[in-house]
Order: sequence, then C-alpha cells, then structure tokens
Amino acid sequence: MHYSNESGLTSIGKQPVTVKEAKCYQQFFGRSKPCEFCTCKEEEGHVFFYEVEIPETGRALSIVSELCSWNGRKLIIEFSNDITERRRSKKLTESIFANVPCGLCLYRS
Repeated sequence: MHYSNESGLTSIGKQPVTVKEAKCYQQFFGRSKPCEFCTCKEEEGHVFFYEVEIPETGRALSIVSELCSWNGRKLIIEFSNDITERRRSKKLTESIFANVPCGLCLYRS
C-alpha cells in the first residue's frame, strides 16, 4: 500500500500512523496472500467494481478499482464508499416485506 487518506483508513478501522509499505491484502484484510477478487493481475485500463466486507470492523465497502502507471510504477487506485447502512436498510426492508402479517403491494407512481 503506497498511500491512503484518513477516510480510507477509518473505513477499515486503521489509524493514519499504522499505514506502512505493505501489500493491501495484509493492511486491509490481514491476509497472507492476495484476495480472490484482486485486480492486481489485470491489464491497465480495466475498471473493476466490487463490494467487500471488512471482518475487523463489520463495515461493507463498494470499491471501484483500476490498475494504472504512476511514475513508471504499476499501482492500483481504488475509490471506496461505505455501504454498511445501505446494506442494513436493504436487509431490514426485505425482512419486513417477507414477514408482514398482511397483504402488501408496491406500486410505481
């Protein structure tokens, strides 16, 4: 990991002082090998969208990732968005709809 802003670190439960030159799978997920959804091996110019849960924090992130060159070095740039509350709301809504004890219809206006 070359750089992360404070918001990115907070989303994975890390403090700015804990950032070090480490592989992202070590820093973010505490793994010893790349994640199964890793885009590191892909070609430049491809954009990837995926969602992941951070076990240490219980937070869910939506990530947009792209392999690019920066000063002659191949790097992955990632933009992450915390979607934990959206996921919780969706699960709650699905549960309510599935378990409501009366008829329920949804209409488009």
